[in-house]
Amino acid sequence: MKKIVITLTLLCVVAFAQQKGTFKDARDGKTYKTVIMGAQTWMAENLNYAAKGSKCGGATPKTETYESIERDEGGIIISKTKQTRKYFVLEDNNNATCNKYGRLYDYETAIKACPQSWHLPVKAEWEYLVKFAGDNEAAKTDYERWSQAGKYLKAKSGWNTSNGEDKFGFTALPGGTGDSAAYGSSSNAKKLEFTNAGDFGNWLTATAENDKIYTISMNSSSDEVRGVSFRSKNGFSSVRCVQGASSEEAIAAVEKAAADEKEAAEKAAVESAIGKQFNPKINYGSITDARDKATYKTVKIGNQTWMAENLNYDAKGSKCFKDKDYYCKKDGRLYDWEMAKTACPAGWHLPSKAEWNTLGEAVGGLTTAGTKLKATSGWFEKYNSKKPVNGTDDFGFSAIPAGSGGWNNGKDFSDRNESVWWTTSGNDYGTVSKIYSSESETGKLSLSAETKTLLFNIRCVQGEAPKEEPAPAPAPAKAQQPAAKEQPKDQPKQSSTEFCTITFPKKACIAMPKGTCKMSGGKVVDKCP
Repeated sequence: MKKIVITLTLLCVVAFAQQKGTFKDARDGKTYKTVIMGAQTWMAENLNYAAKGSKCGGATPKTETYESIERDEGGIIISKTKQTRKYFVLEDNNNATCNKYGRLYDYETAIKACPQSWHLPVKAEWEYLVKFAGDNEAAKTDYERWSQAGKYLKAKSGWNTSNGEDKFGFTALPGGTGDSAAYGSSSNAKKLEFTNAGDFGNWLTATAENDKIYTISMNSSSDEVRGVSFRSKNGFSSVRCVQGASSEEAIAAVEKAAADEKEAAEKAAVESAIGKQFNPKINYGSITDARDKATYKTVKIGNQTWMAENLNYDAKGSKCFKDKDYYCKKDGRLYDWEMAKTACPAGWHLPSKAEWNTLGEAVGGLTTAGTKLKATSGWFEKYNSKKPVNGTDDFGFSAIPAGSGGWNNGKDFSDRNESVWWTTSGNDYGTVSKIYSSESETGKLSLSAETKTLLFNIRCVQGEAPKEEPAPAPAPAKAQQPAAKEQPKDQPKQSSTEFCTITFPKKACIAMPKGTCKMSGGKVVDKCP
């Protein structure tokens, strides 16, 4: 069987109600209890199908007398004594143990033993089950989940030392194992002994490497579930079947359910945060966009009136973060530079670089403006970090980290750890205004250049857009002036005004910019008086 390497996303325990049912095996008419665990459906009993090669644990102990030999350090025999022991063996049929614990299978038998539409689970499916069972508010790591999952999976009775809570109805029982004899005479070495019933449960998986198989085990004296990968294919263990024609099919179903649940949780978290960024101490104004009837909060800061939230007008080509509508409702849409220039509603405009600078100065300067403009919640040191770097939102600007788009040839979105807005300024690159979530940068409002095809947010400012100042015309070529005559060394030192007057008469300066003639290090700086 081919090796499957996969990581399954853990679903929250409360996401799925545990549903119990039954399944009838058409091969022998046996009926098994079933239980839904998250996105998986498992048999709630060990398999008891009498596949060729499967065994039951013996119920009647056998007695064997064997010779025990004691040797010294050099290997010389010191003594020989007769020893007697009792043991159990695996049997082809024994209703007492098979009906209680199910049958025991070696690897080759197990991979074909489950009924149609069910299969022997692979390692990843057991890992999903264990993490699901062990998950609760106290469990922060996978280690913690595995350490307590046994308590919730073990049956409420049948374990010699410590029973479980059977929280989900999985009802794991200690069915023991079957292995080659570990003790006794050499003639007994090939016998398959039945051991650990009542104390130890061991379940096979379909995952094998280098003739060793991965198994899951629980024991009577611990709440832990263990996964081990060194068990021999020739050993006998219990089998729990999981629904699905194949492990690949079942894993695909689990992954889809996990993705759906993750999406639902993400959507719920975003929707619950809509509008929570605004400062309740600020008396906001409002504007309604005539194009789509969307209403925005506004705030006056200094002599400017700004939208207090990002624009969410559905201009052609604009996008929501991750292409998910619920992000637009919370954070506004993302636009490239060309879209941004015309996206604001009538009476409002995309701010220029100068207007962003004016905003920064109005709140105390660009070096601290970031802190004063950021919302008081929603900011963290890094994406998914738990270290907050929120602002004070002193003026009601209520900036939130909304991410960006258009990366990797337009396909990807960036982490949501900064606010970035377009300005009208730009030549080969568009200028953006940024506030970071990084602790070292969190106080700043900065301006930088970005590729015009990237997608960022928009904050509109009220009024007609200021006219862009035309680029300064290149200065006309200056007439070449004759080189100044070198003054005799013994001549009294001239002042800079005298030197300029003598060397550059006014008629030579008609075509030159006005300025005061100065000297620096013996060189003329401004040539015209």
